[in-house]
Amino acid sequence: MQRLRLWTAICFAAFVATGIAVNLLGSTFANLSLRYGFPLEDAGIFTALQAIGSTTAVLIFGWLLDRRDPRWVLCGATLLFGGGVLLLGFAPVLPLALAGSLLMGIGFGGMLAGPNYVIASLYAARSASALNALNVFYSLGAMISPQIVAFALRQDDFRIAYLVAGVLILALVLPFATIQLQNHKHQTAQNTPSSVNYLALIPFILLFFTYIGSEVGFGAWIFTQLSTVAQAVPETAALATSVYWAGQMVGRIAGTIILRRIADEALLPLTIGLIGIGVAVLLAFQTQANLSIIAAFIVGFGCGPVFPTTLGIVRKAYPTSHGTASGILIGLGNIGAIVLPWLQGQIGGGKSGGMQLILVASLIMLLTAILIQRRLKNQTAAAIPAQS
Repeated sequence: MQRLRLWTAICFAAFVATGIAVNLLGSTFANLSLRYGFPLEDAGIFTALQAIGSTTAVLIFGWLLDRRDPRWVLCGATLLFGGGVLLLGFAPVLPLALAGSLLMGIGFGGMLAGPNYVIASLYAARSASALNALNVFYSLGAMISPQIVAFALRQDDFRIAYLVAGVLILALVLPFATIQLQNHKHQTAQNTPSSVNYLALIPFILLFFTYIGSEVGFGAWIFTQLSTVAQAVPETAALATSVYWAGQMVGRIAGTIILRRIADEALLPLTIGLIGIGVAVLLAFQTQANLSIIAAFIVGFGCGPVFPTTLGIVRKAYPTSHGTASGILIGLGNIGAIVLPWLQGQIGGGKSGGMQLILVASLIMLLTAILIQRRLKNQTAAAIPAQS
């Protein structure tokens, strides 16, 4: 029990630090573009490289988690992640900054896969609810992140934010190295990873492609949206970004409670519908900063349960190979984080956050979630006669 609590606490702390570090980019787009002398609308290159790194890495880390002790996988990811954050923040030239963004993404891929794997393994009987609880702490870190940037900007040095985040990530190496997942060796010997039905994963991949791209894109461009369209001061734009992540955190807290009463797949269409409503409100009142902040909260609340609840569904479908299945799902879904934020920058053209793209993506997500819900319902109905 003590080891269970310790692993849980470490994973929660890791997701706070991860949420802080990975969400620095959106709030510092303007600083990075000014520092390296390129147009603001092209700042999505940093999130694209980060996503390329995490897309590649999460496939590898997911495979390793089914076959190796998770603590060493997590230690390696932590070193790569923290080193990338510091390199991006302090690189003297653009090529090194881009390399730092890529390295940061590789480490993030491992940090994204690792704690989700550990928590799903520790709480297998209620994995979707437990994963929502874990991802609350990612949202907490993401909510804190723009406030750290705002503090750094008040000191006229945005690099302070990268220094704080990099140190927090690297500080996780020791706790990860000192504790072993209970019965991991026994489980590895008894449970040979089963094969993954790749065709069955296609709807989940489509859902993750649009969701991850939307989550990253909204979080990255909401600062610019308020700064350019609503003419908000940096403090207000930072507040909107934090409120978005606060909404996501509250949504995940709500998800842990709601999932005790309804099926995992039944929650997805409800929460995704809120994303579309929030973006529609934002676009309808985009010149009004106060209403835009409220809309950001609605979008965040809707986003909250999508990622962990979907992972919980996949965990039940692949109990002995969920590291590999989740790695494939997150890795291919992460391509959305490469494509959508970049497209938003092109749509916005430096004059807005290109939020129209998120509205379209929310509709695709909704249709995909309904498809998943119906498929799982049909599978359950088919299984009942077979059991009887």
